[in-house]
Amino acid sequence: MLLATNALSLDVFYLDIEGAELEVLKTLPFDKIDVAIFVVEYNEDQKKFNDLKEFFEEKGYQLEDYSIIDTLFIKNEYVENKKINISGKVFYDEVKKRSELKPLKD
Repeated sequence: MLLATNALSLDVFYLDIEGAELEVLKTLPFDKIDVAIFVVEYNEDQKKFNDLKEFFEEKGYQLEDYSIIDTLFIKNEYVENKKINISGKVFYDEVKKRSELKPLKD
């Protein structure tokens, strides 16, 4: 769908499809799209959380925050260069507020 609509660059991609998130993510053409932030549901499933974290790390993203429902991954180059634009940042702040996302502890 992203390629068909020429939506090759997105600030935020929110995915909540009741358990099939990883399968859908595996179909995305990461070599053709640029997404700054992914918010993906995992519903306290530790295996799913670990699988999502591993998948995104392989794609060049880092886990930024998580709640009991959602994970939030930011593309490494956006974190390193502080390139998250205002719409992405506003969305990120709203997601944190609504989901009560907590920063990861070291």
